[in-house]
Amino acid sequence: DLAGTLTIPDGLGPFPGVVLVSGSGPQDRDESLMGHKPFWVLADHLSREGIAVLRFDDRGVGSSGGEFGTATSEDFTTDALAGVEYLEGRDRIATNRVGIVGHSEGGLIAPLAASRSERIAYIVMLAGPGIPGIDILVAQGELINRAAGAPEAVVEMNARVQSTLADIAKEEPDPEKAGPLMRSAMREEIALLPQAIMELIPESQINDVAINTTVNQFNSPWFRFFLHHDPRPVLEQVSVPVLAIFGEKDLQVPHELNVPEIEAAFERGNNEAATVRVLPGLNHLFQKAESGAPSEYQQIEETFNQSALELVSSWILKQFTSPKLDTLS
Repeated sequence: DLAGTLTIPDGLGPFPGVVLVSGSGPQDRDESLMGHKPFWVLADHLSREGIAVLRFDDRGVGSSGGEFGTATSEDFTTDALAGVEYLEGRDRIATNRVGIVGHSEGGLIAPLAASRSERIAYIVMLAGPGIPGIDILVAQGELINRAAGAPEAVVEMNARVQSTLADIAKEEPDPEKAGPLMRSAMREEIALLPQAIMELIPESQINDVAINTTVNQFNSPWFRFFLHHDPRPVLEQVSVPVLAIFGEKDLQVPHELNVPEIEAAFERGNNEAATVRVLPGLNHLFQKAESGAPSEYQQIEETFNQSALELVSSWILKQFTSPKLDTLS
């Protein structure tokens, strides 16, 4: 069973409802990370604006049952749909006005859910990907490493390693067989680095423990799904209204690579109710940021920029407001 918190606005309703779906990694219902609780802030804002909100601990996290370690985005899609079903059964919630707001991986799950169920009235993608996971991973690795001042040889090696490990994961479905291939590929890449560069890299980043950690990550069920899942065909199937927003300074899901692909997918699917926006100065968590690097997340006091909050709530409410008919004078 999943455990969560339901926030219902004051009044009789019926209110539109939303299920919040968190980003990757084990997340609680507030999406607590780096000293922030983005989903607490988002739920508070939406419910004050007249939208009922369900947020829940990931399976196997906090008070939720189930196993997190073996789950993939497919499983989390099932969980999100269970949340939608739960909301639809509550008093004071309009059954035909329930949608999903997903952040990061949640922005990959929201379209999956919408393409599988006709119950979903709308989706909001907060920094949701528009390209396959391996492309996201390589791009964010390059951007974050460069922002941290890593030597170009290291940036390039990381990109090669990630692509090689992803290829091995695709070609060898058995993790037991893939593991040794991945380890030797990583060791070969590290051995090719010039000595001057090797001296700049902490031992803890290239020793056997570090190699095993990376290999175990790439070999996990979640990662194997993420690396090769292409969101574009899924986005083409989404026929409900969509709001997709990105932070201009997001280094994890960079808008430059994702927005054109998302817009093209909606166009191919003839979804005329899709809105895509890039918000100036905001990072992956929708905080006002200097560089956008993840190392800043904790140092920034703001949890969720007001402009992003207001865009989400006003867009959701607009889906259920009839346009005023022009009256003849």
